[in-house]
Amino acid sequence: MNPTAVACPSKKTLLEGAEPGKVDSLFPVRTGVESRPGSNAWVLAGSRIAWGLTNVHFDVQGLYIEKLDPQSGRYLFRGKLEQARREQETIPVRGGSLVEFALWATRYGPIIAADGNQHLALRWVGAEQFGLAAPLLDLNRARNSQEFSTALARHPGPMQSFMHADVDGNIGYHRNRSTIVLQ
Repeated sequence: MNPTAVACPSKKTLLEGAEPGKVDSLFPVRTGVESRPGSNAWVLAGSRIAWGLTNVHFDVQGLYIEKLDPQSGRYLFRGKLEQARREQETIPVRGGSLVEFALWATRYGPIIAADGNQHLALRWVGAEQFGLAAPLLDLNRARNSQEFSTALARHPGPMQSFMHADVDGNIGYHRNRSTIVLQ
């Protein structure tokens, strides 16, 4: 069985018990050419660099149905068995004990849900090669608009809208590798 991209579980669940037209109005299929609403990010008091970011609203995730043996972590990919990677997670809980759990991760990402023998793997652009190598510390250390823009040039994705303000009164907006700096 080849992995198959599927709609988000909430849309699938809604489609099972509702009118498709109503569900499509909540979860429209996007072509990429429709207009998008603006961002709600803002910055102020650039007496040291001030910055914020919001999502650009691109679809950067996908769910894949995997036929996985939850005991061994072996799963089918293009007709061949592969071994999923076992990951151990520990979550500190304020005022409580640590919560530990293990999960399998396939070539598409971690298994986030299961329904019978169907397991959903989440693929997210941000977790792919260099996706989480964002230069956040360098953005925090920037002292002016130029240093901020230089640090941000190393941001690999996923795409975000970044805003900044500095002590010299510069206000900048960065999206999709383009930059606008106002003074």
